[in-house]
Amino acid sequence: MSSSAAKKQGFVLLLGTAFIVSATGLAAADNERVWLTLAIALFSAVLVMSILFVIALRKERYDYVDVGWGLSITTITAVSYLLSRQPVSLYRLAALLLVGVWGVRLAAHVWRRIVASKQEDQRYVALRARWNTATPSAIYQRIYLVQSVLALFVALPAFYVQHSHVVWPAVYWLGVAVALFGLIFEIVADYQLKKFLGQQQGKPGLMTSGLWRYSRHPNYFGELSFWWGISLTCLASSYGWIGLVGAILITYLIVYISGVPLAEVRAAKRPGWKAYAARTRALVPLPRLLF
Repeated sequence: MSSSAAKKQGFVLLLGTAFIVSATGLAAADNERVWLTLAIALFSAVLVMSILFVIALRKERYDYVDVGWGLSITTITAVSYLLSRQPVSLYRLAALLLVGVWGVRLAAHVWRRIVASKQEDQRYVALRARWNTATPSAIYQRIYLVQSVLALFVALPAFYVQHSHVVWPAVYWLGVAVALFGLIFEIVADYQLKKFLGQQQGKPGLMTSGLWRYSRHPNYFGELSFWWGISLTCLASSYGWIGLVGAILITYLIVYISGVPLAEVRAAKRPGWKAYAARTRALVPLPRLLF
């Protein structure tokens, strides 16, 4: 079996497991309101992606779906907050604020990048080239709708926090601290890369300073830290293990599917990559000498 086929099978297996675990956990929580809110949240994510798909059709480039990732997850969390029967609390507000800042900031960052670029992200060009048919309908179903569903699973810990009681406050606030660390780390990494690319003036270059000196993908490390922190806030509630679904899924996506592997392929074409990769870890920003 090829590496690509193995990854696809692993992803399907993980997604199926995520569905079973989520359904089991929500059933154990015994809250019918959660199921209704979950359906409305999914519809809201699809609506966000559909609007962006219309924009993509008009612009004749389909990488606008990346804008929808942060917006969809933010919308899912906001819907959960608004429809929850739980009383307003600092726990619920903190989770909503964290995800809202993360999602809106990411969407704005990606939007500016797309507007500034004259070319569509090559990931989506290559993806369509591998399909037998790349009609607008197929693109909508296989990219935009799929990402709506993935957004729902990834947002599950933030969603569930809005429908549960925090029973271990120390665990919750530890999760908030980890998420805040990850958010700041990701913002700094994105800023450093944006500044570097601006100085390059279109020339191919390799970012090896700042946070990028210690990690080849510090932005992804920040994102993963953020979602593991959000999952930790979910673990502070009864049946909070449901939230691990989101953290595990986003980790698999970034490490094996659409994050690090594709970024490494692009970066490997730049001069100095082999030496940089040999001395710098892919994700965890620690010197190679430590272990």
